Amino acid sequence: LDGTFVGHIVHTFNRASKAQIDESVALKAFDTVGRNPYYFRKLIEIVLAGQVKHLTEAIAQLRERLPEEQGYMKIWIGLRVLDREVLGLLASGQQSVFSKENRERLSRAPNGTIQESAAVQSVIRRLVSARILVKTDGHGKYEFDDPEFVEWIRNAVNQARTKRKR
Repeated sequence: LDGTFVGHIVHTFNRASKAQIDESVALKAFDTVGRNPYYFRKLIEIVLAGQVKHLTEAIAQLRERLPEEQGYMKIWIGLRVLDREVLGLLASGQQSVFSKENRERLSRAPNGTIQESAAVQSVIRRLVSARILVKTDGHGKYEFDDPEFVEWIRNAVNQARTKRKR
C-alpha cells in the first residue's frame, strides 16, 4: 500500500472528527507499524475514540496492547525451541539462516541438532505454514507476516539475553 491509502484514511478521519491528523505524520506512523493496514486503522481508531490526541501516543498504546490481543506469548510458547531460535536470528536482522555460521549457531542452541540446510528448511516451512513468516522472493528470503510480532520477538530475545548475563 502507498500514500493513497493513508491519504484516504486521513481524509475520512478529518471529516468525521474534530481532531485533525496531518498526512505526513500519518505516513510516518504507517511506516512505523510496518505499513500494515490493520495496525494503521487500529491507530486511527485509538485517536478517534479520544483515548489519545496524537498518533505517536497511539503507537505506544497499540504496542502496549498488541502482545496480549494477538497472543504473542501463547504463539511463542507453542513454538519448538529451534523455531524460536530461527525467529530470533531473523528478528535480529540476519539475512540468511542458511549460512554455515547461522546453522552452527543453531546447532549450539538448546536441543539444537540443525546442521544441514534441509533441516533449517524444515523449520522455515513450519513457520511459513503457521503464517509467522512469508517468503519474499525465490532466493530464500523470508520476512515476518506481522511487523509488530518481530518487534515483540526482538524484545523477548533481548530480555532473555539480559537475564542469562546476570
